[in-house]
Amino acid sequence: MGSDIPTLLLTGRWDPVTPPAFAEQAAQTLPNSFVFSFPATGHVTLISPDACPYTIAWAFLRDPATRPDDSCIERMSGPNWVTRR
Repeated sequence: MGSDIPTLLLTGRWDPVTPPAFAEQAAQTLPNSFVFSFPATGHVTLISPDACPYTIAWAFLRDPATRPDDSCIERMSGPNWVTRR
């Protein structure tokens, strides 16, 4: 059983707790949902150093019936790895 309430599902591609597949599965029961998966983020996407997840969340809060523009996801870069020798 699902809900018709507009729902925003944000997930990080590196989330071991609630991986993107869980968001996709939940969306199947939520006909008015929008799913966004962010590269190089984990469980708490809104604290990403990139503003993209935050921008999408605010767009959804302003107009929950319209799919937020997700073009910023393409511009997100991965982490800057630090390695030791």
